[in-house]
This record gives sequence, C-alpha cells and structure tokens, in this order.
Amino acid sequence: AALLGFLGGRFSAVHHDDDPRDHFALARMAMRARDFERALSFAMAAYSGGGDPATTIDACLLVSLLRSRRKEHAACLEILRSGLEIAGYDDVLAARLHLALAKLLEHRTRDFPAALEHARLSARHDHLEVCSARIERLEAKCASVEQ
Repeated sequence: AALLGFLGGRFSAVHHDDDPRDHFALARMAMRARDFERALSFAMAAYSGGGDPATTIDACLLVSLLRSRRKEHAACLEILRSGLEIAGYDDVLAARLHLALAKLLEHRTRDFPAALEHARLSARHDHLEVCSARIERLEAKCASVEQ
C-alpha cells in the first residue's frame, strides 16, 4: 500500500531528481493510459535527464512520436537529429534514429532525398530486408520528383 502511494505521487508530476529510467517508465505508463501530455512531460524529463545513452535515445524516440501526434514535425526533426549526436558512434542506437528520421521525412515532410539518405544509414545497421522496401520506394519517389 505504501508503494502504491509513493508511485502515485511520482506519477502526479515530474520530479527532476528522479532517475531518467524512472521518467521513461512513467512516460510509457502515461502512454498506455492515453495521457499524452503527461507522457510528453515525462519523456522530455527522461531525454534531458542525463541518463545512459540507450534510455536517452528511447526517450528521444518517444518524444518524437508524441510530437508527431501533435503535428509538430519540425520539433520531431530537431529532437531526432539531436539524438544522433547523443548516439555518437553507437551504430545500433543511431540506426533506430535514422529509421525514425526516414519515416518522418518521407511521410510528414516529404523530403524524399533526405529520407532516402537516412533509410540507407539505417539499413547499414538494421536488417537489410526490413529497409530494402523502404529504400526502393524512396528511390522511386526521388526519381519521379527529378523528372
């Protein structure tokens, strides 16, 4: 019972002294509850909390998803690009960000050449079969735009 009260208090508002992993877990819980504003608050706290790179990238992707739901595509691009800086030389983390950028650039901003570049970067570190259809589709879109 005491633990439930404690967790309820933590879920009521962002406490900046909490661990970023806790913020991310609370953001995911808020997502499941369809409380998207609370989820965004906790995801932003997880992203900016100085946690390990994997948690920070997970939070970055969640913030991007939530901002995309609000049609804040420029903010999505900004946070995903800043996530690439955080991922640094970790190719696995970077691949997830490149894939998210490819999807956003293709479907929301319709910047096909940039989407293709990110899809190719994602494919280098992800399963090529998963990315090959996206790359082929983007190559076709780029070719049709050039004509």
